[in-house]
Order: sequence, then C-alpha cells, then structure tokens
Amino acid sequence: MNSLTTSVRGPGSAHVSWAGRGVPPRRTFSRLEAFLGYRKTALRPAMEAMLKTRRPGGMQPSNEIALAWNVLSANGRAIAWKNGSVGGYRAFLGYDAEAHRGVVALTNAQTALGADDIGLHLLDPNIPVDLSVPEPHHEIAVPPTILDRLAGRYRYSPTDTITVTRVGDHLLVVLSTGEKLELFAEGERDFFAKSIDVQITFEASPNEPAKAASWQQAGQSQRGERVKEEEPVTAP
Repeated sequence: MNSLTTSVRGPGSAHVSWAGRGVPPRRTFSRLEAFLGYRKTALRPAMEAMLKTRRPGGMQPSNEIALAWNVLSANGRAIAWKNGSVGGYRAFLGYDAEAHRGVVALTNAQTALGADDIGLHLLDPNIPVDLSVPEPHHEIAVPPTILDRLAGRYRYSPTDTITVTRVGDHLLVVLSTGEKLELFAEGERDFFAKSIDVQITFEASPNEPAKAASWQQAGQSQRGERVKEEEPVTAP
C-alpha cells in the first residue's frame, strides 16, 4: 500500500503537502520494516554494526547514543530507536533485539513528541505515555513598530542562526536549514507557531531592538543572542 494521509498542522487546518517539491520519496510501513530486520536486505550487516559503538547521551529519555540510533538501557532492556519529521509528518522506529520485537509508528502531525512515547511504551510498558495537553495559544494584534524591533538574526551556536522578518501582521522565521516557520503574537514579546509546538520569547525593551530570542520546544529552552546589524530585517 502506498497512500498519503493529509497532515494536520492545527485544529481544522491541513498542512500543505511537500509532494512533488523535490522531496525524496516518502517512507512506507513496508520500507521501515527493512530497518527493523523483518525484511532482509544487503544493508543488514551495516545496520547491525551501527549499535556496536556507543557513547553516553542520546535524545531523551535515552542514556546512550550509537551510530545514529538512540539507545535506552533500563529495566533489563536495551531499546534502540530513532525518530524523524518533515513536511508535516513524523515517524518513530524502535526495537528490542533481545525480545525480537519492533515498533513502527507514523503520525500525520509534526508535533514535538510525535509518537515517541507511544512507541517506547509498546516496547517497555514501564515507560510512561505523555498524557499532557498542550496549552492553547491565543493570537493577538501587535503594532508593526513592535514587530520591526524583533526582526533580525539570532545565533544559537556557530552553525545555528535564525533570521526573523516581519511579514504583514506576524513574524517569519527562516532556520539555518532554509525551512520557514510563521510566528504569531500572544504578547508583545511572546510568539507561537501554529504548524509545530514551538514558542519564542524575545528579550526586548521599549524603542530598542530585541537583544535575544529564547526558543522553547519539547520542554527545553535555548537562548540565541542577536547578531548586531545596522538595520532590522523587514519584509514588505
């Protein structure tokens, strides 16, 4: 089966499909089965070798990182897993080699958590499912003069800089990857995205450009300082 489900970006709002825009072929359940080892391919020896080298770390709640795989070693189990999202969709792939059990979870919403907690819970019932409900955000109108003071470039690391511009009555963020994200005001300094669960809070004072922007996602916050420029970046 090779079908495409409409991606949801918010209540009553569909995400625009990336199909036919130079995006690689989408993954299907049968293709992901090959990565779990259910279908033998020429890549199987390489896939098995990816777990032999490990270091402390990995994405939450993992405690180890292998070659691209997160590894959660707990409760007498070692679960290898990986997630990914693009174009309004998100996928989870995980397996317990000792139990010969694997899980594939596909969602048509590009949220911060996706189905990671559900996939991990199916592999180990001791891992809880996140039942928290995201807080609703309410858009308000903010004067263009305030939005202009927030426009600019903010650096989170030497290789991670975002560009914020004003587009009409809201802000547009261009990530270092080229991906674009619309931001809407819920306060004069607080903004949220409708397509994914991301919020940005600007450090700003009256009549001066913002000094920094804090990016909040998946329970974590990262502060990016403003890159000094002579004039704010504003789109028509």
